[in-house]
Amino acid sequence: MNVTLNGHVVADDDQWLYDWFGISAFSPAMIRQAVQDNPEGEDLVLEINSGGGSVFAGFEMYSILRGAKCRTVAQVQSLAASAASTIMSGCEVVMMSPVAQI
Repeated sequence: MNVTLNGHVVADDDQWLYDWFGISAFSPAMIRQAVQDNPEGEDLVLEINSGGGSVFAGFEMYSILRGAKCRTVAQVQSLAASAASTIMSGCEVVMMSPVAQI
């Protein structure tokens, strides 16, 4: 299953505000749901393009990914900075575009 993580890393309680203003963001609840919804035996692929955001939300996502029963793969499209690099580090496999930056 592929999940796109674009925009700001935010806390669960702040996600609604970003959604309301139409600002790209993702939170630990999104990762938790993706892990639960991932079909058995299938990789969970996170397509990351983020300048980061909340360090503590990033730490929570890291922990969720480390505890996932499925294989987790980070695909860095262009940028995984700050808290997004922490999320990327929580995955078992990291793949990067030749033009991507961490």
